Amino acid sequence: MRYRAILGIVVALCVGAIATAPALAGPVFKATEIGTEFTETEPGKGKTKNLPEQMQHFIFGPFHIQCPKAIGHGKVSAEQSKTFYQEVEFKECFVRAILFGSEQEIKLAAHFKSPVDIEWHANRWAEVGSESESELRLLNGQTITMGVPSIKCKIIWPAQKVPVRAGVNPEGKFSLVKYENVEVEKLGSGGKKLAKFPSGFQKQVIIESELKGMQYSLEGGQCNEFSKTEGENARYTGRLKAWVYQGDLEVGEEEEVV
Repeated sequence: MRYRAILGIVVALCVGAIATAPALAGPVFKATEIGTEFTETEPGKGKTKNLPEQMQHFIFGPFHIQCPKAIGHGKVSAEQSKTFYQEVEFKECFVRAILFGSEQEIKLAAHFKSPVDIEWHANRWAEVGSESESELRLLNGQTITMGVPSIKCKIIWPAQKVPVRAGVNPEGKFSLVKYENVEVEKLGSGGKKLAKFPSGFQKQVIIESELKGMQYSLEGGQCNEFSKTEGENARYTGRLKAWVYQGDLEVGEEEEVV
C-alpha cells in the first residue's frame, strides 16, 4: 500500500489563528464514514496494527520485552472525540533479561494475559488499563508471564495515567504521544475507486507512543530474589497505525458549535 503524509494539527492551528469563525476548542480525533453517523448506539469500528518490521518495546526493571506483532480494535462512538480507545493484543513477544547480577543475557517467551487496554488522548497522553469513555466497563491492569517454568515470575502492570501529572491536569499539553496524519491508497480491483473512498485514499493516523515513568511490580518465583521488585520507571515505545473500518480517521482541531 502507498502512504502519503498530510498536513494535520499544524495547519489547523494556523488556519484557526486567522479565521474569524468557527472557534477552535483543542485537538480531537475525527472519524467519518460516508453514509454513516457514528453514535453510542451505532458505533464504528476502530482498528490498530503495528507498522511492518517495527517492534513494540517494553521495559520493566531488568526485563526488556519486544513484540513484533500488535493488533487492536475498539468502538468509535462519535465523529469528534478527545480520546481513541483500543484493546491491543501484543503477540509473539519475547524477553531479553540479565538476571541476578550475571553478565549473561537470557531470552524467554513472554505472554500478555489479556489485551492491553489503551486510551490515547488527542492532547498527547495515554491511559493504560483504565475505564474507557467508549465502553462502560472497568478494565484491569495487565499481568505478563514468562515462558520458562523455572522462572515463574510475573510482571504486574497496573492501570494508570501516563504521565502521572495528566491525572491532575487532563487538559494540559503533553508530549509522550505523537500523531501523524497519513493517507493510504485504497482502491478496488483493477484500480477502481471505491464508493467509501472516492479520493482513492483512506485517512489514517500513525500513533507514536513513548510512555515512561510507569508503575510496575515483579512477583513470584525467582523474581522474589531481586533486590528491587517494583518501580515507577517502566517504559513502552512503539508505533501503530490507526484507522476506522470503511472510513477515515485523523487528528485535528475541534470546531465548537457557535
